[in-house]
This record gives sequence, structure tokens and C-alpha cells, in this order.
Amino acid sequence: MKISTGGIGTVATAQSCNAKSIYSYQWAWNAVGTDLTSTGSSSNVIYAKDNSTVEAHQYGIKHSPTETETNVHLWYNDEGVTSGGPPGGNRSGPLNEVDLKHAHYVHLVVDLLSGDVSGWGDWIINNFTVGFDNQEEKGGGWDDGMLKYAHSGDPDSKSICGGVAIFPHSLNSNTYILVWNPLDQNHRQGPSGWGPDSEAPFDEGEYPKFLEFYPGGGNFDNSTDNYLIIMGYVVADRILTDIPLPIKTHMG
Repeated sequence: MKISTGGIGTVATAQSCNAKSIYSYQWAWNAVGTDLTSTGSSSNVIYAKDNSTVEAHQYGIKHSPTETETNVHLWYNDEGVTSGGPPGGNRSGPLNEVDLKHAHYVHLVVDLLSGDVSGWGDWIINNFTVGFDNQEEKGGGWDDGMLKYAHSGDPDSKSICGGVAIFPHSLNSNTYILVWNPLDQNHRQGPSGWGPDSEAPFDEGEYPKFLEFYPGGGNFDNSTDNYLIIMGYVVADRILTDIPLPIKTHMG
């Protein structure tokens, strides 16, 4: 665990010297300053997979389609190692099963609207909390803001279509906090067999090797002028309605 025994979300006043007490979350990754010199392999911190391009941005990582093709993917890979700092850039140590069994909520801070040429960002905002249960009505749920994760590689992945909460971020009118609950939401398998998955999301000793926000097959990819800005992930034991930027981690 990455927090003090004083409790998640407790801001200490009498114990202000204890830096860990200021964090309202269990684990975090700040996307600003992440090494983007290598992005073409699942051994890299950022894996720009399938027709994706990435570049550094003042608020994090700018992700765009390389061409108008479907299945644009971008992983944050917790196993990746950079030469200039800790794995994953600025993060709260490795993400592990303790984090997600004690703090169920995965938050992503992301700019959805700056590059919203074809309306995919508005679609996610309006449909994010519909999620898995209404997939048949909505044609599959691919465009609802999917979280994909796995404790090994892509064939082992699980996917959640849409999440449990969405909030405008205080940074600007383009930025939102997306919230999923991998432990309690219905999930589906990835390429090994797309369909309802009854297995536990995290078995003993397993933890996500990568986290991926999938903006939707077709809508995001409609124009190479589309882009989103990934600002970072936060794992907490409660739903956070605002997350200060740049995201602070327990390691710095």
C-alpha cells in the first residue's frame, strides 16, 4: 500500500510533516514528463499500439490517430522502465493487487474535447455511465469510454465499457475525470474471447500490467485532427470529484 495508516483521504493538519497524509488516493501516475523516446513495444512505458501517435504536452501526453483507421490504442504500461527515472515516469511505485483490492476506483484525467472534430468526446461525456448493461441497445458499448487492463499481456485483457461516474475537471471546460470500478463492474474479455467474463478481475498475486483508455473504434479515428490529452491515472477508495494537476504521486 502507498498510503499512511491514517486513512485514505484524510488530510492531516496536526501531522503536516507526514507527506503521505496529504494524498486522497492509493496510487497515481502523473503523465507529465513521461519518456516518449520509445513507444513501439509493450516493454515501453507508453505503448502506442495500432495507428497511434504520441507527443509530450504541458498537461501530459497528446494521443492522436496516425491515419483514419480503426482500433487506435494507447497503453500506460506499468512494467515499462525509463532510463531517466522510475518506471512509468512519476508514479506511486508499482501498481499491484493491494491497490485495487483496497481502493476500487480507477480515475483518468483526460482532455476529451480539444480535438473533438467528429464529436466522439461529446458522445463519451453523454454516454459514459450507461456502460455494460445496455450494450445490446447501444450496439456494443465500444464508444462509451472503455477501460482495458491485464495482469500480463493483451490476450489476458479485460474490458469495461463505460464507467460509474464522470466529472468536469476544474482545469478547463475540455477536461474530465472518468471513473471506473474494475472490481464491481461487469467486464469482458479481450482478444482471447470477446464476451461476458465471469472470472474474478484480480486473482491473488496479479495486478494490471497496463491500463488503457479506449476512446472508441470509429469515432475517434474518423479524423487525424482528433486527439486527446492523457493527464494521468489515480486509484482511490472513493470517487474523487476533482484531482489537482499536475497529479502528485507518493514518490515525488
